Amino acid sequence: MDNTEHLGGKYYGKSFSYEDDKIRKMFAYFLLFSGVLIFTSSLLGAFDGLSHWTSLFLKKNLGITNRWTHTYGPDWFVSLMQKTSSLGGKIQLILGTILISIFYKLKGRTKLLWKFLFVFLGANFILLILKLSFAEDIPYEPIDLFIGNVAPFPSGHAMISLVFYLTIAVLVSRKQRRKNVRIFFMVSSLVIIFMVSAARVLVGAHTVTEVIAGLSVGLIWLCLCWFAERFLKINYRWDI
Repeated sequence: MDNTEHLGGKYYGKSFSYEDDKIRKMFAYFLLFSGVLIFTSSLLGAFDGLSHWTSLFLKKNLGITNRWTHTYGPDWFVSLMQKTSSLGGKIQLILGTILISIFYKLKGRTKLLWKFLFVFLGANFILLILKLSFAEDIPYEPIDLFIGNVAPFPSGHAMISLVFYLTIAVLVSRKQRRKNVRIFFMVSSLVIIFMVSAARVLVGAHTVTEVIAGLSVGLIWLCLCWFAERFLKINYRWDI
């Protein structure tokens, strides 16, 4: 049953389906609990065997680049993986955030801008807390917290790329009427996230466990943001 939802004297959205909303909510709960379970499992070492097997597989099939590095495969392969993983790098995502912020500001979409910044900057804050929690040595200089690799667990590239690209895909696809266009944006973001995550393992920068942990934390944060957005819209009529 489709009904138009009336909020605060104006219509919110074009059509509201209670059945679809219930399905979305249950799916969000499923993703949230899955993320918590996966992250907890990574903490307990449930994926260490997979990480070890992957490392042996890469050594056997690609070989070690040289004795001074922990990378796999020839130099050209390492360079390709490094360029791929840079899609989730600090400089690239910060630049992307600045450009997106300018675009939303020029469009006058202030609420959407603050929503995007909250999701992205909140994810980076959570990542920093987790990195410090698992760091063996905390850097003396504050700048090293942002430009250095404080701790390998969890993978920051995997977590932040998931948050960044999925957030962009969701914000853009919400304005699309055609289902195939919305699917295109979502699939494209998932492909980029997979490429970045796989590259972090293939380049030898992270283990499978660290990448899975990063992805699960990013998933948890996005689910919490979705629930927060839904709560504000329903209970306080905040059109954000």
